Amino acid sequence: MPDIELRLSALYAWILIGSGVVLFLVSLLFLAPQSKGRNVGLAFFLCVVSIGAVIGGNYRRHHMPVMVRMSRSHLSLPGMWPRRLVIDWREIEAIDKRL
Repeated sequence: MPDIELRLSALYAWILIGSGVVLFLVSLLFLAPQSKGRNVGLAFFLCVVSIGAVIGGNYRRHHMPVMVRMSRSHLSLPGMWPRRLVIDWREIEAIDKRL
C-alpha cells in the first residue's frame, strides 16, 4: 500500500486567481477612454498586480503543501512545525473525532 498524502485545499489558490481576473477587468475600466477619472498609471499598476496574482495563484495551485503523510509505519506532519514531526503508529492509543 503506498503512502497517503493530505494536501491543503486548492480553493484558496482558485480564489486568488479569480480575484486577479476581476482586478484585471477593473483595471481595464480605468484604461477606457470614456472613463471620467482616467488614470493610466493606476490602471497599469492594477494590471501588473492582477497578472501577478493570477501567476501566484496558479503557482500555488500546482505546489500545494503537504499537511499530513501516512505510511504503514508512521504518521508524519511536515507542514505544521519547523521540524518534521514523525509519530509511530504503535505509539498512538486512540484517535478522537470531533466535528
